[in-house]
Amino acid sequence: MYRILFILFLSITMIQVGFGQISEKIDIYFSGGTSYPVESVIGKSFEFPQLNNLIAPDFAQNALNLQPDVTNFKEFWKTGINIGAGLAFKANRYLAIMTDFNYSNFTFNKGKLEQQVGNFFADPSGIDIPFSLPFNSAGLEINQGSINMYQVMANFRLQMPMELLRPYIIGGAGYLHIGQESININYYDEPYTDSQGSISFYDQIPGTKQDALILNGGVGVLFYVKKTFQPFIQVGYNLALTNVDNTIYYPVRFGFNFSLN
Repeated sequence: MYRILFILFLSITMIQVGFGQISEKIDIYFSGGTSYPVESVIGKSFEFPQLNNLIAPDFAQNALNLQPDVTNFKEFWKTGINIGAGLAFKANRYLAIMTDFNYSNFTFNKGKLEQQVGNFFADPSGIDIPFSLPFNSAGLEINQGSINMYQVMANFRLQMPMELLRPYIIGGAGYLHIGQESININYYDEPYTDSQGSISFYDQIPGTKQDALILNGGVGVLFYVKKTFQPFIQVGYNLALTNVDNTIYYPVRFGFNFSLN
């Protein structure tokens, strides 16, 4: 019995010592910031199933002159936000192995699409439209359409261990899930006279999603305030190998790094 208790005590002691040694090499970090859209296969094409039948075939191109283009990601989605958290294992003073989770959200710029739809109905450019009433921009409503990105990364960080400012470079690869919400379009206009009926239509640009390998790189500066607490700022380049065309965006993050010991 005493032998069993001694072995149990010795095992717990060794685990505590081992964890203490490992914890000295582990940092936890949290970050948040902005993400700048550049290009993507997501949002490349706009499909209007109902307006294609109601107004003109391929309404996006023939009526709105919206060509399939990867830069639609930059043109029709606003600068996004990002949040993240992760762990860093410090192999030595210069090298750390990192794993983290990051989320980015890009809101759809509905005002830009509303303007293009309104411009078309104000000047249909030779396309006969089945409306006898003027287009009323106040009756048009567009909502949803956000793009959400979830990524899990494994990175290497190489830093210069200076006194206060510790510049570093980072690079690695991981998994990205990217999804675009459907874009809902509603139009309703009250009649101008009793003899005129109201005009309304509805359409929905379908959403889409993909999973892809993502590669990233970046540079940053860690401010060595004290051993257990170091704020940092980082600028990155993310390249996701999405199907047909790549997805590219630039995250800028500000965060806090905490050492466990």
